[in-house]
Amino acid sequence: GTVVSLVPFGACRGVTLRGVEYPLTRHTLRMGEMGVSNVVRRSPATFRIERGAAIIIIQRDLRGMAELWPR
Repeated sequence: GTVVSLVPFGACRGVTLRGVEYPLTRHTLRMGEMGVSNVVRRSPATFRIERGAAIIIIQRDLRGMAELWPR
């Protein structure tokens, strides 16, 4: 499945994640803390940050693309 990670730049307040294995509701994440390897359980998954900025990394299932990388 699709794996998502959230990396805050400074403090992020009011972080809400829905449709993922480990949901959050109005949580605060600080710089150095990460919400990593959260698996999407239903689509669409939603992400909201009330205050602050973060990068969201989306890692899709690449098992079917193995032929793109030679060994």
